[in-house]
Amino acid sequence: MSVTAIGSYQYEHYHRLSEECRLMSCERAGANVDYFTLVVRAAGLTAVPYDRAISEDPEYVDMLGNGTVDVGWALRRVDPAVLEKVVSYALPITGMTYGYIAVEDRTEVRDLLDKLEFDDFRALIWKNFRLQIYCKDDECGRWNRLKSTRTIVEREKNGVYFNRISQESKILGFTSIGDELLRGEVIVFDRRAKLLFIADRIIPQQHFSFMISNFSYEIVKLPIGLAVFRSLHRHNIVCVHY
Repeated sequence: MSVTAIGSYQYEHYHRLSEECRLMSCERAGANVDYFTLVVRAAGLTAVPYDRAISEDPEYVDMLGNGTVDVGWALRRVDPAVLEKVVSYALPITGMTYGYIAVEDRTEVRDLLDKLEFDDFRALIWKNFRLQIYCKDDECGRWNRLKSTRTIVEREKNGVYFNRISQESKILGFTSIGDELLRGEVIVFDRRAKLLFIADRIIPQQHFSFMISNFSYEIVKLPIGLAVFRSLHRHNIVCVHY
């Protein structure tokens, strides 16, 4: 049975799809795509890619919510607010730990807000930066007071973003690391650029999974849910190849 799969290219480090590398017909198509292919095949399904790429999360959710497509091949944060838009999730596949990116001589980044407010640091954010992920309770109010003067906006979160962190003084960045890569609270993020990832243990870890249209509940969610359950141990194996 065929199902229509949609993918968002907002998180490019999880896929390598292109005109020459198509969904379910390309080897080494990226960790997300390879694992999705494994799960879909185990479920006895064939995923047919939607005819165009989706870059922004709102459109991605809307197309799943209205039944235009059946399933998303990109792992997405399990967001209770999204569940209200007639979208379901498969079992959680991995967890993401949020934290900061800094060069090696800034490893004492344990309280980002203190760095911004008292040590003259600035935070490098991107256009679709979601503040609520990186703050909790009264921290969000403090963030709102600081963001107008202590943040810089980079157009996209890509190589340029991380280059700016490594090259400019007193700048800190944000990112998240999956369970399959995190081996401690401080890890090497980019050895050549001397960038470290410093986990923020105050921010709750977020679970990620495949999004499924509720219009396709019986034909997609049940077989894919079972396939994920049986193949969770293979997710880390797939990620190791990248």
